[in-house]
Amino acid sequence: MLKKSYKCVKVEQQKDGITWVTFNRPEKRNAMSPAFHIEMMDVLTRLETDPDTKVVILTGAGTAYSAGQDLKEYFRETDGKPEKKAQAGAASRWRSDKLWMYSKPTIAMVNGFCIGGAFTHCICSDFAIAANEAVFCLSEVNWGILPGGMVSKFVSDTMSPRDAMFYACTGRTFDGKKAAQMGMVNLSVPLKQLRKETLKLAKELLEKNQNVLRGTKHAIRATQNMDWNAAADYLAAKQAEIKMRDASRGHDSYAEGIRQFIDEKKYKPVFSPYIGAGEGKSDEEDGAKKKAAAARATIKTTRAKKAAKKTAKKTAAKKTAKKAAKKAAKKTVAKKSAAKKTAKKAVRKTAAKKVAKKTVAKKSAAKKTAKKAVRKTVAKKGAKKGAKKTAKKTAKKTVARKKVAKKAVRRR
Repeated sequence: MLKKSYKCVKVEQQKDGITWVTFNRPEKRNAMSPAFHIEMMDVLTRLETDPDTKVVILTGAGTAYSAGQDLKEYFRETDGKPEKKAQAGAASRWRSDKLWMYSKPTIAMVNGFCIGGAFTHCICSDFAIAANEAVFCLSEVNWGILPGGMVSKFVSDTMSPRDAMFYACTGRTFDGKKAAQMGMVNLSVPLKQLRKETLKLAKELLEKNQNVLRGTKHAIRATQNMDWNAAADYLAAKQAEIKMRDASRGHDSYAEGIRQFIDEKKYKPVFSPYIGAGEGKSDEEDGAKKKAAAARATIKTTRAKKAAKKTAKKTAAKKTAKKAAKKAAKKTVAKKSAAKKTAKKAVRKTAAKKVAKKTVAKKSAAKKTAKKAVRKTVAKKGAKKGAKKTAKKTAKKTVARKKVAKKAVRRR
């Protein structure tokens, strides 16, 4: 993995071997300064031998792929300074010399503006996919120079002479669809699908034998300017190099591909690479690894099942304990409720007894009062009778006295 960090470039490495290299000067639309070129040369040099990188994708941050050379920093600030200009020029060759024969597949993902000098690394990447909305332009003619830095050469080699002449001399813009029609990019898709399509191609390349892919890339590049005999010799030597590179890791792509197709009927070369091509391993070795992996998976599954059973038992025990606790709680609640009811009944009985006592007391008091009243009444009646008797006696005495008095009078 690449651990170094950069100011003008952002490097992101996926676990599957795909590495993203993003031009990270969005405020300048990713225009290329001398510092940017130095960093890009360093990044590509390191990634070329990085074992965790199998495919490199170049793209730009923000709305631009790259606005070409930074006119201020690359041109004006190096004018009259031959050493700085030479250093910047040498570093900028990552776009051409480095990418043209790079050891690993490279994809240019053109997400926006691709101007002037950016044509170089777009064309020199092995593959290019553009957004339909991308804007291409050879603007050099508009500000007083021709498309230099090998741009004119790459454009005339890639496009038809008519198209190359037209766009280089007019400075007109064209979009991703037109770029695909002219062969400057492999295909053009809507911006929303750009990343998805780029990854799809990258993952397809990962499935190929990397040594064969490297040799094929170099063969297509190198034989473009060779005559018949030179090309034949180069291709034979390149095939021998592939065998040598494969042998160094105990593999033979040619023998493996033939065996799987003719003897085992395991794949169809028209539709897919042979099994194990991406890793550079035979299907037998892959099969052994799969068996070992399956065995490990079985052990893990068995352990997981046992652990699951234990967990289930514990869970069941916990559930049982919870149920028992709930029942006990319900019983406790029932007991408390019964106790409360009993207590209430006792309170009611006590209150009833108190009321009964009070009632009895009231009745007893009433009886006593009644008796007293009767006694008083009887006493009053007795008194009245006595008074009557006394009055009668008094009356009798008075009558007797009167009779005596009358008798006395008569005697006189």
